[in-house]
Amino acid sequence: MSLKLHHLNASRSQRIVWLLAELGVP
Repeated sequence: MSLKLHHLNASRSQRIVWLLAELGVP
């Protein structure tokens, strides 16, 4: 997934989900 796309489109809650996914947290 594109970091830029996430940064532009994601809300705060979605950013948290993205961060968890990037960190490998289930």
